[in-house]
Amino acid sequence: NRDEDAFPDPDVFDVARKPNKHLTFGLGHHHCIGAVVARLEMETLLEEMVRRQLRFRIAGPVERLHSNFAYGIRHLPVEILS
Repeated sequence: NRDEDAFPDPDVFDVARKPNKHLTFGLGHHHCIGAVVARLEMETLLEEMVRRQLRFRIAGPVERLHSNFAYGIRHLPVEILS
């Protein structure tokens, strides 16, 4: 996130910089080489859940990922409903 159009001091490391939206798979020549596999895995998982008509609900507290590199969920317990 060193875009001078988005941040006043793009080369200054500021942990508290807000807003600071991260691009998990990167962009351009910094694009993650594993992004295609990760998306394929997720697509396959979702297709299989739909095919099996699985329903689920959140079964506990959501633990968010705190990172300077990515925004996401570290832990999301779910319960599969019958």
